[in-house]
Amino acid sequence: MMLPAILSVWIASACYERTARLNAPPQGASVRQPAWQETFAYMSDQGLLADRSIADIHFVPHTAEVSGAGRVRLQRYAELLATRGGTITYDTQIADATLVAARLKSAEQVLAETVPDGDRIRVVVGLPGSDGMAGEEAVVRRRQMLQRSPRPPSGQAGTQEQTPSAPTPGSEPPGS
Repeated sequence: MMLPAILSVWIASACYERTARLNAPPQGASVRQPAWQETFAYMSDQGLLADRSIADIHFVPHTAEVSGAGRVRLQRYAELLATRGGTITYDTQIADATLVAARLKSAEQVLAETVPDGDRIRVVVGLPGSDGMAGEEAVVRRRQMLQRSPRPPSGQAGTQEQTPSAPTPGSEPPGS
């Protein structure tokens, strides 16, 4: 009488198959890096060098402590500017001059800790160094994007967005 119960437990355990893990795999750097990773790293570095700024988001709120994101950004700036030095601007909305001064000091300390010549990089209050994209360039790029987008065959209704054409630089708006 016990034999069928033992036999069924033995068969059930023999058929047990390990399931795939449901949680995320271990985090960290992967040994499998995409071939295009270096290209995007150079693009990101060029953007950082054009901008050369930090903001309130790079600090722990209401303190002078540099946040994790701020530390990573400042460390990358230190590596990029180590040979020639330079200035990084701190774009802030904070009116407390004491907190702003403490944050500037904290940022410069992170730079000095990262590379030997980190003290050659200054942090000052100011606007980011990049001008961004000019309005005329944005209009041209938008037109190029719309020209490349697929259009529905003629005679069929489509959902393509219709945008009013913007005046080109130097042209006069209608009715003037």
